[in-house]
Amino acid sequence: MIQSWSFDFLLPQLKWLPKVNMFNFISSKKIKGYIVNRYLCLACGLVYDEKLGIPEHGIEPGTKWHDLPDDWFCPECGVGKADFRLIDF
Repeated sequence: MIQSWSFDFLLPQLKWLPKVNMFNFISSKKIKGYIVNRYLCLACGLVYDEKLGIPEHGIEPGTKWHDLPDDWFCPECGVGKADFRLIDF
């Protein structure tokens, strides 16, 4: 027999937590008519913001994700573009 687990017992305790979206600062947003996306490195948590770029690593502000070379890697941990995900909240 397969037993399923539920964490419903935690719900009464969770209702007292404040309802804050802590990810607002890293969501995609529209700036001056353009969609500016942010991508999260699943390995180390680095956020690549298209508006900001990463100038200290040669990526100019405004560089779109699809304009980065296919062999580009995370400057923090070294994983490739495949290990990044678009942040969409």
